[in-house]
Amino acid sequence: MNHLLQGDGWDSPKDLGQVVSLWSGGTSEEFLPAVEDVRFACQYRMEERGVPRGRLHVELQSAQRASDRKRLLALHLVARGAPLAGSVDGVLGFTDLAHEWIVRGFAAITTKTMHKHWERIA
Repeated sequence: MNHLLQGDGWDSPKDLGQVVSLWSGGTSEEFLPAVEDVRFACQYRMEERGVPRGRLHVELQSAQRASDRKRLLALHLVARGAPLAGSVDGVLGFTDLAHEWIVRGFAAITTKTMHKHWERIA
């Protein structure tokens, strides 16, 4: 779970395209006002050498931090799948794969602008 605080690279939901590469923020007609809150979900099939291993679930929604009511974007990435083999090593193997997909998935769906803002290395 990642909490992206308002004022730390974004100011309102209309700025979401600056944070998440999946979001354009635009509409096809000039009818709707600026986005007030946001919530979306998507999933990706996790494969290893062409073999399906599980799914990466991504959810993002507007929220408020309980301690001070500061607005934030809650970005959740969860990898689900089965052990790679029927042993402890198979469980640990999937855990490693899931970790890689979560870390690299986060980098892939967030923008280069935010990577610079966060001073992301590699």
